[in-house]
Amino acid sequence: MHMRPDILTGGRMRRSARRGFTLVELLVVIGIIVLLLGILAPAIMQALQMAERGLSQSNLNMIEAGVKAYSVDFDDAYPPSDGAAAGYSGWDGSELLTLLLTGYGPDTGRKGEPSSNLFSDDGCEGWGFRLKLRGRVYGPFAGVEGLPMTLKGNDRRVFTDKFDNVIRYYVYDKDTDSYDAADDDDPPSDFSAYIKDGSGNYYRRDFLLMSEGADGQWDDPDDRNDDVTNFTQ
Repeated sequence: MHMRPDILTGGRMRRSARRGFTLVELLVVIGIIVLLLGILAPAIMQALQMAERGLSQSNLNMIEAGVKAYSVDFDDAYPPSDGAAAGYSGWDGSELLTLLLTGYGPDTGRKGEPSSNLFSDDGCEGWGFRLKLRGRVYGPFAGVEGLPMTLKGNDRRVFTDKFDNVIRYYVYDKDTDSYDAADDDDPPSDFSAYIKDGSGNYYRRDFLLMSEGADGQWDDPDDRNDDVTNFTQ
């Protein structure tokens, strides 16, 4: 019995239709995908960094609210950034900020009375209260104890942005009409220009919060790309 040619041809067509991709075709598809990823990757990274910067700015705004809440309890005084002048010799502004807003030190059985070394015992159990002359003032302030922190080399906690950079803290000195770059470590190299506007005036005269952002470097004062601060957005 002889098969009709059209049936044989149709069989071949059906078998051909079921054939998968050849190696060359797969390589072409993979190459296109890699090319697209190469084109899209920078945009995706930039979008992720912008989202992280937005979260960092939101967290920094929460710290600012905490500083203001602290000042309400302490007769309009902000947490100090000059450790030596405040009786915390060797403490940077970022370290004092975190300690005084959160009260992170453990209580070693002193029943709420801080020792002379507030790093090892700040008179509280966990997140605790602060003391002042006329009585107890309770913290932490504005929920900042839930923000990202890290331990510095001296095992003191400090707030960080979403890129793991320390959030620096400086308090304005009314007597000298200035901020002191020495109050915290690794400030911008041109600190004075960094914290002033184009007219040479301070952006604000109360306190400054700042971190380097995604690139881990301080931007030029005239071209801030990703630094996170409470004085320029």
